[in-house]
Amino acid sequence: MRVGQGGIHYDNPAINTLDIYIGAVKDFPPVFESATESLDLFRQTSPDRGGQMTRCIMAGGVFISYRRSDSAAFSGRIADFFGYHCPDVPVFFDTVAIQPGDNFVDVIRSRLASSSVVLAVMGESWVDAADAKGVRRIDNPQDFVRMELKLALEMGARVIPVLLDNAQMPDESQLPSDIAGLALCNAELVRGAAFQRDAQHLTEYVSKFLSSLPAADNAPLLVQTDQRHVAPGVKEKLVADFERYRDEAGETDFMIVENSDQKYVQFVKNGDGTVILDLPTQPLNPSQIAAASALLSESFQAETVELGGGDFAFQLPLPLEPAYLSHITLDVFQHVYGAIPDTPFFVTIAS
Repeated sequence: MRVGQGGIHYDNPAINTLDIYIGAVKDFPPVFESATESLDLFRQTSPDRGGQMTRCIMAGGVFISYRRSDSAAFSGRIADFFGYHCPDVPVFFDTVAIQPGDNFVDVIRSRLASSSVVLAVMGESWVDAADAKGVRRIDNPQDFVRMELKLALEMGARVIPVLLDNAQMPDESQLPSDIAGLALCNAELVRGAAFQRDAQHLTEYVSKFLSSLPAADNAPLLVQTDQRHVAPGVKEKLVADFERYRDEAGETDFMIVENSDQKYVQFVKNGDGTVILDLPTQPLNPSQIAAASALLSESFQAETVELGGGDFAFQLPLPLEPAYLSHITLDVFQHVYGAIPDTPFFVTIAS
């Protein structure tokens, strides 16, 4: 099945012949045993299209990974939304139906090789879905979803967890070691009650990301080494604080999250189940401002609000979802301030 020029490809072997381009994605470079090996692998299967597409790491496609029992309907809606609003972007959907005799790893690697973005769609039962024996599917090394995400992380695709409705972002302790890196990926929220708005935000981000991929001729292949390890209790306490803010704070109350060095990020309720993340630049040095811009403005399209005297604040509307806000807060401290504290944050909730 094909929608538009790029369209949605449903389990079609022909997708294995799509053009593949090599390059590197800023901040999320690919991971291979050998850069030379990876170039050779893709060059063997990549015909030249004479510059009709921007050269980038893998082709500019979107691969949707999902668990049928958990999110089949939602995933189909997301695939359809991309097909309608981004007709030039190939969307690979429903690739779990591998033909008898096919090597799963080879087939999925080939399809992932045509995708720069992988959407890991997660419903409320994604992490705990069990087989007939009561064993979590994600704990089985042969689980399709686990294998898809393992390969995606190894190949350096931009993996975006898509949390559906009340689904929670799993932490590293809930995931097998070979996909624990998934817990470090920024998530998007897609809610049934606000599907149009949330899906639009997701597609706009993916389209912007795909269009920003650097030319292969100018971008070296690098090895991704960044890993985030959060000390026990830090994220759990932060989630609990956001839950308290959500459930007990007034509609105009704000919440400040601060480390022992008085580095902070603050949130203010915005109504309709949302908050505004507010990060003023007064206490930031030039490198921290640049890091905040890369994280909040480039990745999340945050606005900047002038404060006078040459200072401004990054402001970003977000859903008031405790696990999601905790993940974003950890991103701010890791990428802007350079470290996540080993002890719980100091949290202030006030009006």
